Amino acid sequence: VSLFETIDRCCSAMGSRLLRQFLAMPLLDPRKIEERYDIVQFFYDNQEALEILSGHIAQTGDLERIISRAATGKILPREMMQLCKSLSQTPQIRSVCADSGIAALEKLISGLRDTEDLRDTIASTLCAEPASQPGKGDVIAPGVDPRLDELRAISRSGKDYLRQLQDAEIQRSGISSLKIGYNNVFGYYFEVRNSNRDKVPADWTRKQTLVNAERYITPELKEYEEKILGSEASIYQIESEIYAALVTRVQKRIREIQENCRIISTLDVLQGFATQAIERGYCRPVVDKGSLLEIRDGRHPVIETLMKPGEEYVPNDITMDSKGDQIIILTGPNMAGKSALLRQTALIALMAQI
Repeated sequence: VSLFETIDRCCSAMGSRLLRQFLAMPLLDPRKIEERYDIVQFFYDNQEALEILSGHIAQTGDLERIISRAATGKILPREMMQLCKSLSQTPQIRSVCADSGIAALEKLISGLRDTEDLRDTIASTLCAEPASQPGKGDVIAPGVDPRLDELRAISRSGKDYLRQLQDAEIQRSGISSLKIGYNNVFGYYFEVRNSNRDKVPADWTRKQTLVNAERYITPELKEYEEKILGSEASIYQIESEIYAALVTRVQKRIREIQENCRIISTLDVLQGFATQAIERGYCRPVVDKGSLLEIRDGRHPVIETLMKPGEEYVPNDITMDSKGDQIIILTGPNMAGKSALLRQTALIALMAQI
């Protein structure tokens, strides 16, 4: 189990990615470290706000990944709706953090960009539950384009007509198992089992013979096929054009959304620190530019999570500085915890700087 796995209490994938960066690049400036501490302290002291914030961040999802797909033009309609839902969390996140009285937190959220107009555009353009992509079902919402609504009506009424035609031909021919099918080669056709071939009306034209059935067409069937397929092709073209314009509109706002991602992921990491501090009993370090390292009741952050129920990690102290205690000789038998103390000291110092 790694330190990252132990302290990762982020609610989003983008927060977890940022935490890895924090661990790889700990801060050296005490002022910046204190700013992070101030934010963590606020959520530590205001657990209701902490719970609300973590809920909104969780609903934001992996906004970074979604926006990267938008940048390359590969974002799918369902991902676009997820983007819309993610953008709707930004005002809520700002509201939770506003009026905190913490200068660092208010400075951080002041960078959140307003994207409500883009969210509203996406919500009004796409169906509430769009198909996976244009051509696989409805993507654009009714009312967006009158031509699209008209073509959909033609397409759907045409399919209703095909069902009515199938019922009528069943009555006329007496073939109860008759069904209308479709493939890319012959288009729409009537399929009749071999046992019913003698009932086929004379005005049907045979198009294909299968092992257990035959397929037929009629002039009326082909006429409606042309209407339906023509409308479906036009629907696909119009939906594709509207969706492409929506993607272009999102692409123009990528920098704003990326800035929001940076801020939200930072909040995610810091709320995770507050959550970990509450659950594990961590305290706020005192960091300055001096050379003194003083730890009281230190615990190994990873090992203590692996202890068996009923067992507790024994806290210990350590004091080092550049003058009197620059070097410590640590002795003891095997398995006494010498390496654990060394790693514990390093991990606590690292955690203090992130």
